[in-house]
Amino acid sequence: MVDHVWPLVFFTVLAQMAAGGYLFLKISRFLPALMSFPKSIYKRTLTVLLIIASAALLISFTHLGTPKNAIFALCNFRTSWLSREVFFMAAFVGILLFENVFFRWFSKSASVSAIISVVGLLILTSLVFSMAKIYRLETVISWNNNYSLLNFFSTALLSGIFLLIFLNPLKNKGNINSMLLTSIAFLIIQLVLFFGFSPATGNWKTIGIVLYVVVLIIVKLQILKVFPQNRIISFVIIILLGLAIILERYLFYISYQNVGI
Repeated sequence: MVDHVWPLVFFTVLAQMAAGGYLFLKISRFLPALMSFPKSIYKRTLTVLLIIASAALLISFTHLGTPKNAIFALCNFRTSWLSREVFFMAAFVGILLFENVFFRWFSKSASVSAIISVVGLLILTSLVFSMAKIYRLETVISWNNNYSLLNFFSTALLSGIFLLIFLNPLKNKGNINSMLLTSIAFLIIQLVLFFGFSPATGNWKTIGIVLYVVVLIIVKLQILKVFPQNRIISFVIIILLGLAIILERYLFYISYQNVGI
């Protein structure tokens, strides 16, 4: 079993949530036909993403044997996926901090905003990819497959879109429904990955599957307007989804099976 499981669980989930949220926030800016936010909501969401990413970065230090030596994790960038993960996590926090501090300046220029956004998207893609590559170990048969990569990216997309649903004003019903429809696709992907490819077994895996199915049904009912769209329903969905993702990630880590010497 991996040491420091819970810090790893919350670090990876929060980092991927911030990455997914950033991606969809940029889609809302450059493809407003798909989803859009008022400038005030856009700015507030950027701030929330900075807080989440910063929390993830701080949590990442807690699973190191000697947190005060965390800076040395950057020393092997050319050969170590762990070093790359630390670098891209810090860079992602940096780009979010830059956008928050200079929001008014770059938001007035489409070209400058596009350049910054492309840099941010490249960083977050590299971050999630680096996180997944860490676990492609030949001696760990339960992790040495494509599930880690696919799951980490799908978790980023799913948690990111749900974060934006929670933060989006409810009066924009068309925007909410478009995001809910998008979330259904990612929920199905996540459910299929977890059900068919996750190394986890046992009753906890069944509970995780049930949680995903419940969230999927609630989202579908919300689109069909079976019950009113409100903050309470959004909060319940977020809580259930969060429990499913956290449980899935926990099961991923405790599935560690080392066959090496």
